[in-house]
Amino acid sequence: NSDYAKSIFSQDLLEYVIGSMRVEKIGGGRKSYKKVIIDYLKNMVPWSVKKRLLSVRKRSIDPNVLAFRIFITIYMHKLLNQGGY
Repeated sequence: NSDYAKSIFSQDLLEYVIGSMRVEKIGGGRKSYKKVIIDYLKNMVPWSVKKRLLSVRKRSIDPNVLAFRIFITIYMHKLLNQGGY
């Protein structure tokens, strides 16, 4: 229930999470030429350079993971408040 969710989380957060969710195809598709080149270049870069670059980047959470965590939080909050534990 969206009203119940809004009582736990702000409406702005819920709208952001819903707007950020994405559905991706799994397998079956062909890689674009650009993707093939990027994958090739990634394999050519030494591990020490990759490690340095990855340590600098900003950490973020996948929007789908965040949506799942919010769903679980709402479900558990509802369950515990009903006394069904």
